[in-house]
Amino acid sequence: RIISGMADLLVVVEAGRRSGALNTASWAQAQGKEVFALPGPVDSKASFGTNSLIKRGAMLAQSPGDILFALGISRPQRKLEPDLRGTEKKIYECLSEEPLHVDQIARKLSIEVVDLLVYLLSLELKGYVVQLPGKYFRRSTL
Repeated sequence: RIISGMADLLVVVEAGRRSGALNTASWAQAQGKEVFALPGPVDSKASFGTNSLIKRGAMLAQSPGDILFALGISRPQRKLEPDLRGTEKKIYECLSEEPLHVDQIARKLSIEVVDLLVYLLSLELKGYVVQLPGKYFRRSTL
């Protein structure tokens, strides 16, 4: 009750069949707060609660943008094409929203993996590239 009372809205990421998160969600709904839930696999015990919340009318949270929109916060506008030069520009142009393994990128650009990782880190820190598990990289969608 205290957590839901302090929040502008509630986001439930995972919740089992009997979960404290579901209790908090009930309090939030009773207090007139918006409740969001992330969907999960139907056969996952950890997703039972979130899927149930969505079924009962909670808002579906598919991306961080859904939450920001509900809070009235606009996402920062990014230039369509970043102002990059040299190797960073080549790497960025090689990537898309489909993940590529670091070895694939290195082969495409004929660059050593160790050097490529330095550039990818720089692009990641600038917000243009996202690293996924297993050394896969893609362009950022924000």
